[in-house]
Amino acid sequence: MKNIVIFVIGVMVIAWGGGILGSVLAADNPAMSSVGVSIAAMGPLLMAIVLRRWGKLGWSDAGLRLRFGQSKGWYALGLLYAPLVIVLIVGLALLFGAAQWNPDRPAAVRSMVTMLGIVLLPMLFLAVGEEFGWRGFLEPALWSVSQRLVLNHVFVGLVWGLWHFPILLFAPGSETSLGQLLMVVIGCVALAIVYGQMRLWSDSVWPCVILHGVSNAVMISVASSGLLLFDESAKNIVSFNTTSAAVIGIWVITAALILALSRVPRSALLH
Repeated sequence: MKNIVIFVIGVMVIAWGGGILGSVLAADNPAMSSVGVSIAAMGPLLMAIVLRRWGKLGWSDAGLRLRFGQSKGWYALGLLYAPLVIVLIVGLALLFGAAQWNPDRPAAVRSMVTMLGIVLLPMLFLAVGEEFGWRGFLEPALWSVSQRLVLNHVFVGLVWGLWHFPILLFAPGSETSLGQLLMVVIGCVALAIVYGQMRLWSDSVWPCVILHGVSNAVMISVASSGLLLFDESAKNIVSFNTTSAAVIGIWVITAALILALSRVPRSALLH
């Protein structure tokens, strides 16, 4: 339990420190806010290394082996989940008249593909920083304390959600509302169930890294491309914004489906 407390305090201190530093640097150049985000994202990895190396906890339960042969399905989910979410959001937005296609759709698609090529590797790198902490350290640490797996996932999700606060609050020109912060926590709890079960079933942290990095890269690329033009009045309901009700709803439904699958024997889920 002591190591869990140290880890949580450590990642929070690093996140707030990174957020404040990024805010100070961004005063002269808004692009420098990425420095703070990078520091915060590496915090979970740093704390995991400190506790495993100098706390003499070892790496046996960190899930560092790829285990690709037995977990191909989870790698596939990591690659395909974000595009599926995008398709669902597009369908909902068009169905309810909350958005229209960009009149210059070919240019928007080119912009999306270009941005994906630019951000994919950085997002995967940052995902390593987060996932080696959340699913590589905190989840296994909780397993050793409690066998209540869903509660463990929820705890990780709450910490994960709160960890995002300084990143959002200190972003240049941030107008993040209390409601949006609440949606972040709800979304992180839902995703923590998905990621946590993926980590448990695959016995590897790498499918989580793929899911996290690819999801961030795809969402950033599609949102920045202007492929779909959302009505301002509907952006909090359905949009590519990860605090929109539609995105959070899809994540919650996914978590519910994952929990339903958790009743299926693990051997049937590995193939």
